[in-house]
Amino acid sequence: MHQWILSGLSLVLLTGLNSFGPVNQGNYQQLAEAQLPTDAGQVLASEPGAWANNANGFADIRSQQAPLLGVLLITTKGIYFQQWLEAEQRYDTMLTVSLRDITAIREEKFGRSVRIVFKKSDLTVTSLSVMTGSGGVIDRDKTHVWFELLRTRIGPV
Repeated sequence: MHQWILSGLSLVLLTGLNSFGPVNQGNYQQLAEAQLPTDAGQVLASEPGAWANNANGFADIRSQQAPLLGVLLITTKGIYFQQWLEAEQRYDTMLTVSLRDITAIREEKFGRSVRIVFKKSDLTVTSLSVMTGSGGVIDRDKTHVWFELLRTRIGPV
């Protein structure tokens, strides 16, 4: 029984770590940008991150799945979340949000954790967090910097 638990935990950890992809390699930025649409605009920031789909921050009373791990990119036109496909050696874009579609944005903190929460024009919400360079834990300072960057790009909402 003990071996099954360790095997399961190892699988979860390895799967989660692989979703960040080669963030510590020199060609990381090139690989991530290669999967952006041609009209995405200039990349302003790119970091390992977590996407909590349909999560209205931390206080959401609906049951939530664990956030997906991958990389986040902010461009002059949008926000993108990508996961690494090991078998294909490329990133797969899982989330695309035009900055024009964001109607509200806030920063929500809970203990050592922080999320950028935004509401879109279709009334859905989503939450993002920037992770440390290797994707180990949420980076509060970088998440705050990203929040400020997004807030200035979006303007008053």
